[in-house]
This record gives sequence, structure tokens and C-alpha cells, in this order.
Amino acid sequence: LKAIGRMAGENRVLMLMLQVWARQRIMNEHIRTTFDFPLSQEVIGDALGITPVYVNRVLKQLQRDGMIDYHKPNVTLNHFDMIKTRCVFKDRYYALDTSWYPLPV
Repeated sequence: LKAIGRMAGENRVLMLMLQVWARQRIMNEHIRTTFDFPLSQEVIGDALGITPVYVNRVLKQLQRDGMIDYHKPNVTLNHFDMIKTRCVFKDRYYALDTSWYPLPV
């Protein structure tokens, strides 16, 4: 998350979405490009160091550009590979050894 502070607002939000996607995928490898993203604009802003008003503008711009579809609590990353390249995203969670995780109830 340290690198996020040096990114443009749109890339900050996209990187957060990619991080949430990667962490959810640890427990559900069937997640594709649509996943749970139940964070409020205030929480997103706090996490990224931007105002909720700016988060709102960025989300609307990303939707207008066709990059995402955001219908809380779900988000779809429409151009997944392009977004990963744009944010220089490396999924460091996918190869984690989860054999020691407790089984879901």
C-alpha cells in the first residue's frame, strides 16, 4: 500500500480494488473480475488518503470510462489485464500456502 501514495487518484482506487480482489481470491479461487467490495466512500478515502468527495468523483469517472461497474457491494473490473498493467499490480497473495487455514464453517 505504500506505493499507492504516489499514484494518481484513479490508480489508487483501482489498486485498492485489485488488493481486495487478490485477498478474496485466497479463499475463493473461482472469483473472476466481479467481487465483493462493500467499502463506503469514506472508508476508501481514509485508506487511500483522499477525501470521500474525491473518491466519488473517481468512481464515477472510472464507470464513465468503462473501467469498472460498481453496484455496491459488488465491483466488476471490466478491463482486468489493462488495469493490472496500469497499476503495476503483482498478485503476491495467490501463491500463499493456505493449507493451515481453518476450513470454512
